[in-house]
Amino acid sequence: MVKPFRSISYTRMAKVSAKPKASPFSTALAGVSILAIIVLAFLAFRPTAISPATTARPIGRASFLDFNSVLDKATLTFTDLPALEAGTHYDVWALAQGGETRRNIGSLEIDNETQGQLVYISAGQANFLGLFDQLEVTIEPDNDPNPNESSGDVVASSVFPPLALIHVRHVLVSYGGAPEGNALIQGLWYTADEIDNSVIALEEAFRNNDEEAVRKHNEEVINQLVGSANTDDYLDWDEDGTIDDPSDGFGLLAYEDEDNSGYIPTAISHAFFAADASDATDTIKIHSQHVIVSIENMEGWGEQLLDLALELQEMPFDADMESVILEMRMLSNQILFGVDTNGNELIEPIPGEGGGDTAYEHAYYMAEMPMLLGANRIPLPATESP
Repeated sequence: MVKPFRSISYTRMAKVSAKPKASPFSTALAGVSILAIIVLAFLAFRPTAISPATTARPIGRASFLDFNSVLDKATLTFTDLPALEAGTHYDVWALAQGGETRRNIGSLEIDNETQGQLVYISAGQANFLGLFDQLEVTIEPDNDPNPNESSGDVVASSVFPPLALIHVRHVLVSYGGAPEGNALIQGLWYTADEIDNSVIALEEAFRNNDEEAVRKHNEEVINQLVGSANTDDYLDWDEDGTIDDPSDGFGLLAYEDEDNSGYIPTAISHAFFAADASDATDTIKIHSQHVIVSIENMEGWGEQLLDLALELQEMPFDADMESVILEMRMLSNQILFGVDTNGNELIEPIPGEGGGDTAYEHAYYMAEMPMLLGANRIPLPATESP
């Protein structure tokens, strides 16, 4: 069975081609306490003081997507730039470690004098938000003999709120409690995709009257849902000598009070922590809630799917399996893609609709950076919860 194309999924090709893998930030992002120390040091030793924004109105915005790999594409768009003098242009810089790390990521293409755009693809398929936490736009001379040195004439900038960044990075860059330090949203989506693949294979095996394959793929479904921490249900259900799990063993669903158990509860927690940070912006708060709602939908469908898979495990191989398998197929599709319940031809981050695709999309919206006039600008925190 061919999966339906969903126009809402902007990043499907990269998600499928780039499975979760270890990040250079895996160790550094392993625990909140370690990162809190890093944030304090970041604030204490920053060579140039952060300047809180005096207005919420940005003159541009940076957004992120997958291109060749996870979160390796940054797009900056500007609508209200100051007009340039003849013989000059705008360069964009990505910064980290309080400005100690600085990279020229290109020049803005200007349209109608005050509008501009830059699309940057990270070298080596690196996760942009894992490498950088600030952006600057400077005025540089044309034919600059030192293109890798900033003039220091900063027109606009954005510093990602450092307390919220801890947990946004857990969601989008790396989380030390997950296998190989996987990003939580990536691990969540990839596991949901593999569960859907297993249900598709199960359905095809049933159509082909292949009981051995049906039992094998049903085992995959159960084990990917419960995760290896759930030793009661993470089993060699078909008794072939192998515990089958095409994913990474972390599972989707929570298991009792186990720490670091399941992508669903862990991703929900860190999306909430990001929104609860004292410096979280309206954008972070709004889209973290969208992520949480979509993942909670996945949780409800996942629990239903597990009940059906356990029921199927106990059934004899006969025609009575068909209705259970068809319901499993519907649920696995909803976990991954979501479902349009209100008939408006959109799958939205609302109860009963958003699934894995929607959670992934809105997790990336959490990372958007408003570009504000002046140097070292950090956006104002949200004034109230969405």
